[in-house]
Amino acid sequence: MAANTLEDTLVNEFDKLKRNKEFQPFPTVIPNPELSTVPTACTDLRKKKTYVGEKFIEELEKLGVPVDVGVRGALKHEIAHWLFHPLNAVPALVLGEMAQRLFGDKGESIYREFTDIICNTKLILRGNNEIPQIYGALAKKDTMIDMQKLSVAYYGHQADMDLGIKLNAKLQEKFEMMVGRKKTDDKEGISGIQFVFDDGRIFERGGMMDRASLMDQRIKLIRYGRIVEEFAPKTTYVCVIYSNNQISDALRTIIREVSKGDYERILKYAVKVLGYKPPQKSSGKGIGIGGGNFDVDESVIEYYAELSRAYPIFVAKKPMLADSNDPVPMARAEWEPEDDPKTADLFSSNGKLLPGITQKHIYMPSRKADEKLKTPHTIVIIDSSGSMENPATKKSFAVAAGCVIARTYLENESDVCVANFSGDTYVLPYTRNQERIFRQIVAYQGGGTEINFAKLRNLFKEQFFHPSYRDMKDSELERLVGKNVPKEAIEKNLSVDYEDIAPKPLGEVDIFCITDGGIANLDETLEFLHNSATAARTHVIHVGAYFELKGQFPADVSIYRVDKPEDIMNISIGVLHQYFGEKDETGKRAAFARPVRAP
Repeated sequence: MAANTLEDTLVNEFDKLKRNKEFQPFPTVIPNPELSTVPTACTDLRKKKTYVGEKFIEELEKLGVPVDVGVRGALKHEIAHWLFHPLNAVPALVLGEMAQRLFGDKGESIYREFTDIICNTKLILRGNNEIPQIYGALAKKDTMIDMQKLSVAYYGHQADMDLGIKLNAKLQEKFEMMVGRKKTDDKEGISGIQFVFDDGRIFERGGMMDRASLMDQRIKLIRYGRIVEEFAPKTTYVCVIYSNNQISDALRTIIREVSKGDYERILKYAVKVLGYKPPQKSSGKGIGIGGGNFDVDESVIEYYAELSRAYPIFVAKKPMLADSNDPVPMARAEWEPEDDPKTADLFSSNGKLLPGITQKHIYMPSRKADEKLKTPHTIVIIDSSGSMENPATKKSFAVAAGCVIARTYLENESDVCVANFSGDTYVLPYTRNQERIFRQIVAYQGGGTEINFAKLRNLFKEQFFHPSYRDMKDSELERLVGKNVPKEAIEKNLSVDYEDIAPKPLGEVDIFCITDGGIANLDETLEFLHNSATAARTHVIHVGAYFELKGQFPADVSIYRVDKPEDIMNISIGVLHQYFGEKDETGKRAAFARPVRAP
């Protein structure tokens, strides 16, 4: 057949398929097919191209398959790869790695045939007869290998058609296993794999993958591989090649559903077999700002950094306080002769300057509500005691939640502070350095559980405190700002270096305490969180089943229970209806239902 005639047939058949409702909704990403020199037909998911081999269609015609049937069958098969399997890089990574691990150098050929059987069975069960015709014609060739003969026999069984395939005694035994008439020899006593390709849960939900469907896919491939392993050819040929971005996106999906060990194996497979180039790792090591130092495995940090991309949470903005340019009198003290007369309050001494009697005004920057809503900064207080999961050996929901929270605030252009507590409390001051933040969250101490609140209180500053007043007497400062300045700062005559620690006003931070609840100084923790909640949105992320927290924490502290990674997405900070749009008793809509109070 002339190439131009074949190309016209290809275009016409593709247009018919697009109008046919059997493939609705038809994926818009499927490009127009091209005639090519490929052996049969193939789909390049990396370049998003579909190719049909010109010589393949001509060969089918010689074997008795009409050109339009051959073209239509090839197109339907390739569309099935887009719609059913592999659909994207997720199953290719998960199942490709497992096939190689279980079946060695036969793994790729087993997985490739497995993929074709899924797509062809889907088509046959939908009433398409082109596939049986094509494979029945190909079965006449002497070059068909035994593993493919089993597939053709299976297609004939599914379509209830005699495709003329001849099986020897050994292949007949394997075929009986495939259709469920004979048990296989494995430990589980599998009775055939008829259901393996008949059921519908084969990645058909727009590329989404849950844990159940992932397990299904693994079981399907294992059962099929055990039956055909004896006949499978050895090959290093990779079924489908993906771009670096496609693999990266797939890994982000996979990391949500598999264990840490499985993910690391899949990542290694992606690098070694598929040529994936992961992001460059950081050269920095260790944590311990302000409290010590111990090493953290970089691969563990990378794992949770990727995991954090998979669970978005919602953080509502809130009204913030800002410094005005005009200082205002905030307090009074005794006027001394060396003081500026303009600061004197003459009304305190009947219009005269009298040392020991006349009072003076103390001016400080005022605070006002900002007209714009902003995302606060955040403090992540994470428990890394012995009762918590070690993030290096098991997927830690606590560490995952901490990294998700940190990433969310960083993406909202906020600063993040981390306090990792166990036997000691290691504090990372407010920063936007994601690598340092994740390292601090992932670090695992594995000791006792006690929070050093002296260190935590240094992270906050009284909103009216200003460094220029460091020379004030303790009594004056205490009278001025009251209990909101740390006691240690007053006792040491303000020796705490606020500028180095870069503290934030309490009203400008959101606070998260991630713990299983087994805190030794729990009473002090409850008091700290309750006091924080007067101005900061304060939350407890409860993980683990060792300790019951219900009813222990103050009502103004939000508690989120995280039993599985998906629960992280239920964390919603500052839900909009709590701050906007609520109505008072008269029915008038309030500007802010829960206004932020000064500390």
